[in-house]
Amino acid sequence: KLIQLTPGGSVPITDVSDAIALSAQHGLTKEGCLSLLKYLYQVGSVLYFSGQVALSNVLFPSTAFVVNVFKAVFRHDHLDMPYDHRFTRTGISSQQFEELKGDLVHNGIARIPMLLALWNEFHLTADRHIDIFIRLFLAFDFAYLIASKDEVAQRLSNTFR
Repeated sequence: KLIQLTPGGSVPITDVSDAIALSAQHGLTKEGCLSLLKYLYQVGSVLYFSGQVALSNVLFPSTAFVVNVFKAVFRHDHLDMPYDHRFTRTGISSQQFEELKGDLVHNGIARIPMLLALWNEFHLTADRHIDIFIRLFLAFDFAYLIASKDEVAQRLSNTFR
């Protein structure tokens, strides 16, 4: 039951507190649940990063789901990516698509609208799930936060006043 825990829809991401509550219903203490999660992580059944502060309350009951989300971003064929329903569904115009695709392919920059479109098929919501995956990328150095050109220009102008 713990591995199947996916409240709130089809996205297999949940809070550790939900796992603790489910475990309590079956007579397992909080400490017992956390030990179980660490074991399930070690055998590859779930992803639970207890040592990562930014992810310590996030449980991924499906490792395959996480791998597929990563594969949607880290792939070799983005240059051939067409403008399709993923982008129209998320409100990205063909001109915006070309700019976002250029940033991704030529500069290695995946902007939030591009991530939302690439992850559209996974039903990730911008308010919760995107933040979790960005924290996951950052925690394992798969990504770095960078400032936009406007933010850099603003900082420079404030510095040299």
